Amino acid sequence: YIGGQYGVLVSRDGCASWETTGLDLEAYAVHILGDGDVLAGTEQGLRRFDGASWSALVSTLEGFEVWGIGGSADGSVLLAGSYGNGMALSANGGSSWTPSTSGLSSLDVHHVAVAPEDPQRLYAYTEAGVERSTDGGAAWTRVHTDRGGTLAVSPFDAELIVIYQWNHLLESWDGGDTFGWDDRRSENMSLAQVEDVLFDPSEEGLLYAATVRGVFRLDDMYTWSWTEADVGLGAWSVWDIAAAPVTGVLYLASPSGVLRSTDGGASWSI
Repeated sequence: YIGGQYGVLVSRDGCASWETTGLDLEAYAVHILGDGDVLAGTEQGLRRFDGASWSALVSTLEGFEVWGIGGSADGSVLLAGSYGNGMALSANGGSSWTPSTSGLSSLDVHHVAVAPEDPQRLYAYTEAGVERSTDGGAAWTRVHTDRGGTLAVSPFDAELIVIYQWNHLLESWDGGDTFGWDDRRSENMSLAQVEDVLFDPSEEGLLYAATVRGVFRLDDMYTWSWTEADVGLGAWSVWDIAAAPVTGVLYLASPSGVLRSTDGGASWSI
C-alpha cells in the first residue's frame, strides 16, 4: 500500500501493477494491521480499510491532518499523530481511540513511533522537539528541544532512537535522555537532507536513510560510515522507505514511482 494525493493505492503482485482502493482523501501515513486491514492518516483524520471499503474511525483527530501512525510488534497498541490536535492512542488494535496529549509541548505532531517490543515506550516528533512517554501514552515529556522531521526506534532496543533534526542526524542510546553531538551523516552523503530513517526489522543494527540524494545503508552504528545503496536508483530524491518484517525486502517512494530491492539495497528496480 502507498498513500499520497491520490488516496491509497494497493499492489497485489509485488509492485508490478497498482489499483485504487477507493479513498478520495489525501493520505499522509499508511499502517498495515496484523489482521490485514489498513489504517490511513488523511487530511480529515483516521480511516480504516477492510479490503473492500473505507470507514472513518471515531477519534479526537477527526477533521485534522494525520501525519504519522506507529504500532507495536503485535499490533495491539497504535499511536496516531495529527497537525493541530496532538495524538490519539488505541490499545485494542484500532477498535477504539483515546486522546494522548497530557504533557505534550506541542499539538503539532510530525512523526510518531512505538517501540516494537515495548508498547509502553512511545516517541513523537512535534513542533517543540522530541517527546517521550514511558507509560503507554498516559503522560508525555519533552526530551529534546530542537524541532525536526523524522525519528526511528530500534526493533531490538526500545532506548535506541535516531532522529533527524534540521541539518543533523543524531542518535540516543538512552531513550532520548542524551543525544550525541556529532552529525551522523558521513561525507559521502554530502550532508543530504534526510526524509526518512528505517531500522531493518530483520537484522539488528542495520539502518537505512532515505535522502534527497538517494538511499544510504549503515551496517555499523559505531563507525557511522554509510554506503550508497542506489544501483538502479541513481541520486533520486526519496521520500519514504519501508521493509517487509520477515524477509527484509525494501520498498521506497520517490517522485518517479515505487522501487523495490531484494538484496538489502544493493540494487533497485521500478
